[in-house]
Amino acid sequence: MKKFRWVLVALFIVVGGGVLFLPRLIIGRGEANAQATQSALNFRLTEEFCIAPLPVLNPERIAHGKQVYQRECLECHGENLQGQPGWRERLKDGSKPPPPLDNTGNVTHRSDASLLTILNYGLNYGKQSAMPGYQDILTDDEQMAVYEYMKSFWDADFFSHQHSLSASVRLGWVEPAAQGEDANLYLILDNPASYDTRLIGARSEMAEKVEIVDVAGKVLEDVDLPYLTLEINLLPGETHLVMRNLKQTLEVGDRFWLRVRFTGVGEVMTEIKVIENSSTQ
Repeated sequence: MKKFRWVLVALFIVVGGGVLFLPRLIIGRGEANAQATQSALNFRLTEEFCIAPLPVLNPERIAHGKQVYQRECLECHGENLQGQPGWRERLKDGSKPPPPLDNTGNVTHRSDASLLTILNYGLNYGKQSAMPGYQDILTDDEQMAVYEYMKSFWDADFFSHQHSLSASVRLGWVEPAAQGEDANLYLILDNPASYDTRLIGARSEMAEKVEIVDVAGKVLEDVDLPYLTLEINLLPGETHLVMRNLKQTLEVGDRFWLRVRFTGVGEVMTEIKVIENSSTQ
């Protein structure tokens, strides 16, 4: 009887331990686990974690990003994104040396919006050694290129973790339209984070403004994005975005950047494709 009791205890520990470590398995501890998460689990949720499909890095954009990085970032962050020695320690002026941008530092613990904010506005608090902002130096193409170049140094499990920190745009497309016209714009959003957020706006250099509208065309202030929720669709015949008064004609095959704003997250950039049939992507 005593032996049987110990067998039950051992079984409880094994099963309980499996439940406790399931989130770690789902997040992934290497490329194989990350890939298995995406395919086998098909974006299923657990009580604690939600894995969004990872964006595919563009080889051409990575190559462009390497050029931008070597021109603008290498001097401070190092040839291999290794950062400066002692980057965790504050200098006499209160700032810190440039950190690693690979997955050996803390950059993978920041959301896309946080990283984009730092890239645009910097960490320059009047200290010569702090990072400047590149909003007026790098174009949107250059910013996203250097961003993808940085991510190409990350292991798959770090990439998966970082991408699931906040809401993101999985896919975006728009209908062709002539200069001066309005154009309907559609998004598929993911919010794998552990907190609710809302889509509160968007902007693009291609239009005078971008508005959120319901199926009747009424302008909305926001769209709810519940936590641990994937595939939140802003599609034809539903709530979606409208680009008002286009500054140039949008033709099939064109691509451009859209800046999307979420509450509690900030602003992220996503590439928008111009396609013929808006009912499919």
